[in-house]
Amino acid sequence: MRDRGTTLRKGRREVMKTRPTQARRKGQRRDTAAVGIDFGGTFVKMGLVDSGGRILERRQFATSEASDPDSWLERVKDETRVLLQASEKHGLRVVGVGAGVPGQVDYDRGFVHGLV
Repeated sequence: MRDRGTTLRKGRREVMKTRPTQARRKGQRRDTAAVGIDFGGTFVKMGLVDSGGRILERRQFATSEASDPDSWLERVKDETRVLLQASEKHGLRVVGVGAGVPGQVDYDRGFVHGLV
């Protein structure tokens, strides 16, 4: 990218002047997608993203809408189903799910500190 003039030198590191072009990994199919889930403090935001990085569908709800952890998790599952159905509508196959959480994850107890 340096050859194309799309980076700037700033101190010791290079900084992008513009957004990088979308790139696909070698062998990555065009008919695939992923679901992303952002568990925030006030909202849960979700999206369906194609292999080119385009957001095709968005879903969100306030964390306060769910009265307890079980109903909150049920809402996440319902919205995920909506995104999976949307992937079929777009002719895409979901190959992964990514999630971001605002706290430490205790894998042994299946708990995220500070989430709900």
